[in-house]
Parts: sequence; structure tokens; C-alpha cells
Amino acid sequence: MRGRRIPAASSSFLTGFATASDSQRSPSSPAAPAASAGRRRRSSSGTAYARCDVTDEAQVAAAVDLAVARHGRLDVVFNNAGIPGDLMPTPVSALDLADFDRVMAVNTRAVVAGVKHAARVMVPRRRGSIICTASTASTAGVIGGVAIPHYSVSKAAVLGLVRAVAGEMAYSGVRVNAISPNYIWTPMAMVSMVALYPGRSVDEHRRIVEDINEMEGATLEAEDVARAAVFLASDEAKYVNGHNLVVDGGYTVGKQNPRSIGQDDVQNSAAHSQLTESLNIACVHCRRETNRVLGRTTTSPAFFSRFSTAASSSQKLAGKVAVITGGASGIGKATAAEFIKNGAKVIIADVQDDLGRSVAAELGRDAAYTRCDVADEAQVAAAVDLAVERHGHLDVLFNNAGVSGTVRRQDDLASMDLAGFDRVMAVNARAVVAGIKHAARVMAPRRSGCVLCTASAAGVLSVPSIPVYAISKATAIAIVRATACG
Repeated sequence: MRGRRIPAASSSFLTGFATASDSQRSPSSPAAPAASAGRRRRSSSGTAYARCDVTDEAQVAAAVDLAVARHGRLDVVFNNAGIPGDLMPTPVSALDLADFDRVMAVNTRAVVAGVKHAARVMVPRRRGSIICTASTASTAGVIGGVAIPHYSVSKAAVLGLVRAVAGEMAYSGVRVNAISPNYIWTPMAMVSMVALYPGRSVDEHRRIVEDINEMEGATLEAEDVARAAVFLASDEAKYVNGHNLVVDGGYTVGKQNPRSIGQDDVQNSAAHSQLTESLNIACVHCRRETNRVLGRTTTSPAFFSRFSTAASSSQKLAGKVAVITGGASGIGKATAAEFIKNGAKVIIADVQDDLGRSVAAELGRDAAYTRCDVADEAQVAAAVDLAVERHGHLDVLFNNAGVSGTVRRQDDLASMDLAGFDRVMAVNARAVVAGIKHAARVMAPRRSGCVLCTASAAGVLSVPSIPVYAISKATAIAIVRATACG
């Protein structure tokens, strides 16, 4: 959870937190206001305010244009606006996709818009710095369950964006980086604490947030993040590009057992304990299971036989029921064939009706086809329900449907179509959430099941010609990590 506004990236912001010895790191470097067109105010110090709803691309563009109109150029854009979404702990099977859409619109799509319009004015000048606020929650691949899934996913998608475009922008002399702070006492944190712990005082709320940070002798403050932004905006970071600058005092490096606390601290630390309890249980369970498995590897050759060639000929999925989205062609079709070969019954869910029916007929009586546009949650739910109605249960859901979007020429980030971005994210990311949600709805009561999601190497490595696809697949990876602990 990050504060909604770290001080805006304006010319005064870029020098306001510097020490006397280095107070001119970015002299006279205009930066976009942290808001946009609409009401505009200007102070005597040269700092300006403009209203901006970042979910409206036109307003983001207007903020950029205002900086250029007023100062003749734009050197820095800090995409910092964000919201936490609904903070109430919710089972994966009950996730609200409308809330997911709201969080993604502000925390991810708006960052894409900010990068796009920054590129529009920076690329012709062959210089500039774009900074995007991510979060330690975006490192859910290291520590699962750090934050509410919607928020974690949105911030991991920001890192996917930075990695997807930084290489391309480097050819134009523009740098794109992220900052990932840990929990900070900010207005957003205040709202979050009131929602999570309504019976606590303001001081208790502050202490809860501050105690989450583990570095002794220091408290993480908004100014620490601001100084990181100053560094990334300045020429001192002239060769820093595609980087995620983590400002967390070592929180994500590794977890230790909670520090010892005195009796007087017990009551005020209860909330902190609640936040860390699930993590500590998971760590203990992981160690126990690791020791159990390793013990078997040293005492029983049977462990290795599970991976032998002989074992691979058995029907590993006998009695299993699977739904495969995008199952009429490509990876989906090949997987359906392998599942059936291994004893499973498969429902092929796709929008290619003729092809889907043909594939189902080809695969035989253990395959069935149903139309499913995964961008429509109701149709995803219906595919899951069909499997349960027909076979009594669902064992495997393979979220495999995907679209690549438009393949574009490089060095043309400013022309990115956000409507195209929405289409790709709806199929490649949002639909994954829907699939996991409805799989959990029928699997969790049985305490058994497996959900698979097709990601891509593009979600890890930059592919400049398909940045939107890369972002969507990075988001899919983040969704898996954020929900696996739920």
C-alpha cells in the first residue's frame, strides 16, 4: 500500500529534498504536474497544480502538454497516482472483478498512458526520465500475500511495463525506472488502517505501519521515496534504466522470525502480528515439507521413479476433469490431446466454434466443446459449471486463452493504442483472474484442484515489438503469485 501522493514531480520537487551540497542535481528541469488539465493553480515558487483523473488518457496527455506549454519541454514524468482497492480480506473464489478493474485502471493502465505521453514529447528531444511507483507488493514472487491480490497484481504489472519499454526507450535517450517502497505512513495508509483496524487510534495505526518495516534506527518516510525519485530523475542516474529501485530497508530480501516484544507492546503489535502470521506459518510449512521430501530422496529410490520414462506411459490424469480455455488450437489443443491421452475428460472452451467442435469430435468422447469468451466473467463461470454439471467435479482449469495484440514497429511507443491495451489485458490478464476465481469456487470446497495459467517468456524478458503483450503476461505471472497464497 503506497500513499496516493508523494510530493509531485515538479521543478521544486526535484530540488526540495536535496542537501545543501547537492541541491542542483536537476537544475531547471521541468516535470509534469502530478495531475492534469482542468483547474490550474500556480504558486509564486514556480510549482503548479492541475487537476488530473489519470484513468482518463486525455487528462494525462493534457498534463504533459501543460508542462511543455509552460516550460518549453518536459524532462521528468513521475507516474505516482495509485489506489489500494477494497482492503477487506476476500477468498479468491469471491474476488470482485469490478474492484480489480478499478485498481488496474489507476495503478496500471494510467501508468501506460503516462509513459506513452511522456514518450511523445521526450523522444524527439532524445532525453528524459520516466519514473513509475511500484511497490514491495509487486515482489509477490518472492513473498506471497504481501498485499491484497488486486493491488499486488497492479503493481507487478507496473514492473512488467518498465521492463517491456525500457530497452526501446534507451535508443531514444529516455530512461524508464520504477521505485518500490515498503509500507509508509501516508494518507492512503491512514485510510487503509481505518478500514482494517477501525477500533485502533491514529497513533496505533501509525505504529502498525512503522513496525512492518524492519530496519532498526530508521523509519521509512515519504521523503525517502522522494529522494529516490530525485536520484532517478537526475543526471547521477544517467545510465540507470529498466531498474526497480526498492526502498524497503531489506524487507523483501528475506524474512526472519518476528522480533521479541515486551509485554507492553503486545496489544499494539497485535495487528502487525496478524499481518505476518500467515507468512511465518507458510515458511514453517515450507521447511517441514522440504525436509520431508528431501528425506525421501535420500532413502527411497521410488521418489526418482516418479520422473522415469516408464512412469510417463501411465495415465497420470485418470479420472480427472479439466477445462481448457483457448483449447481449440495451438497449446490448448495439444494440451487437450495430452490430457485425454492421460485419462482426463476435457471441456474445450473457446470462441472458435467450428474449429472447437471439430477438435472435440477429433479427440473423441472424452472431449466436449463450449463457447467461452473469457473476457466475459459469466461465460468463464458457465464453463466451470458445465464441467461440474457433466462430470460432478473439476480438477484442472487451464487458463490458456490469449491474444497477442498489435505487433508494432519499434521506437513508436507514443502511438500505443490504449484501447488495444484494454483488449489484450482483458483476455490475457483479467480473464486469468476470472478463471482462478471460479475454479476456486468449486475446488476449494473439495480441498483439491489445480489451476494452470499460460504466461510467456515475454513476461520476463523485454520484447519491444509487443510491449502490451509483455505487460499482460507479466501481469499473469503476478496473478499466480498473488493468489497462490489465498
